[in-house]
Amino acid sequence: MYYKSLDGVLFTQNGRTLVSYPLGRKALDYSIPEGVVEIAESAFAGCNLTKLTIPEGVTTIRPSAFSSCALRSVVIPEGVVEIGNNAFSGCEKLAKVTFPESLSSLGYSAFYKCSSLARVTIPGGLSSIGNSAFSNCGSLSSVTISEGVTSIESGAFSGCFELANLTLPKSLGKIGNSAFYRCISLKNVVFMGSRDLWQSVSIGSDNTSLSEASFHFRGK
Repeated sequence: MYYKSLDGVLFTQNGRTLVSYPLGRKALDYSIPEGVVEIAESAFAGCNLTKLTIPEGVTTIRPSAFSSCALRSVVIPEGVVEIGNNAFSGCEKLAKVTFPESLSSLGYSAFYKCSSLARVTIPGGLSSIGNSAFSNCGSLSSVTISEGVTSIESGAFSGCFELANLTLPKSLGKIGNSAFYRCISLKNVVFMGSRDLWQSVSIGSDNTSLSEASFHFRGK
């Protein structure tokens, strides 16, 4: 495979994959150029960037692509279908992330220990929230999971101590073991289906935070 460098950033020769961003670069802002469709594994890992623009046209963010970055916020554009394992893990200053409706795959520990993240809305195109996807996000206080999501995998929100408000879709059929383990502040859960429908949801072990919260049913 052949590569090229644009302003010190490494791409495949055809410009479709961003391979590596210089780790020691002092710039705090970067715009990924048009034409890129894939951000490679660990491409930005450990970088100093606080602001990043991802263009429409990108479809895939590979594992650990942005792990341990200094990003403050990120908008993941429409068209992205996959966010890989550990893609944003350890981004401790990341306070806001916007997901596209096109997203269909979210890997395990994708946002693990994003300790400044305050709230998230999960789009309905994503059928399953991966194992430990948002675990140990210590500032996460509000989670809204949209209609279409059917499964919350093991440990997905474990250790989210500040999580107080949770909205779950009526499409939900499974909550994995420890998905909400140690969510000690959880007070309000809104389920968009009926009480009877909630009884059919498979709930794994170590999810006592759910049973101790106040439930509000929006369906008939």
